[in-house]
Amino acid sequence: MKLELLLNCLEREAYLVRVAPSWFNKYVKLGAAKDATSATNLKASIQDLENANSARAKVGSRRLKVSPILTAISMIDADYQKQGGVQSPTIL
Repeated sequence: MKLELLLNCLEREAYLVRVAPSWFNKYVKLGAAKDATSATNLKASIQDLENANSARAKVGSRRLKVSPILTAISMIDADYQKQGGVQSPTIL
């Protein structure tokens, strides 16, 4: 369910291609195998979150929550950082 929500969010955010910063099309390849937005990376991230929440539950801490929008932005930022250098991109 969380994976589906993240994928849907990425699809909705595809409009960024039209209004995206100049670097977007150069560095971000939505869903590509080596892109931060790949299904493999999404699944791994969700598993990591579940593992973290299991560990938190054992010590009585609250579960961490996911923001699909912030997750999508962080994935795009990861693509930029990986290929474009260490700078802070402007998404919107």
